[in-house]
Amino acid sequence: MQDKENLDLVSDTMEIIRKAAAAFKHYGGPLPDKVVLADDYILTEKSSWDELVTAYRLWDMGGWHAEARELKALSTWACKTVPANSAVGRFIHGAINEEEMVTQVALPLSATLEDRRLTILEVILRHAESGEEWKESLAGLMVANEITPEQVEEELVRRAVGKDKD
Repeated sequence: MQDKENLDLVSDTMEIIRKAAAAFKHYGGPLPDKVVLADDYILTEKSSWDELVTAYRLWDMGGWHAEARELKALSTWACKTVPANSAVGRFIHGAINEEEMVTQVALPLSATLEDRRLTILEVILRHAESGEEWKESLAGLMVANEITPEQVEEELVRRAVGKDKD
């Protein structure tokens, strides 16, 4: 199950990066040389991918209030840190879209076509649960993996009912 956890981590990370990108979308000012987290931990352009993702997660969970310029700096540094030829790097640099990135990440992780299909379904469900449009933007991915919008909607309802019982 570690492979599925890795794909889930990529999916979660991309979701946080999308949220951060929306938060700094209109910022065009200068970027700081360093970003100081809530616990006085300092990040710079030499920080590792893991450190940058940790900062994003801290921001996403409300543990650190970041300004738009700080989030944009983290994104800029992340683009330099991630290998440009990796699936995540190609996505961040705009060479592939999210559908292609998810497919490339999922392919080597899945032992069987059904495992791959279930992994892709999970990514689509996460996208749908985030409130973003998914039927049109992920239509090609769904067709390629024989996933119907009805199957996604049924699973969303099933999960919502399960949450209500908890």
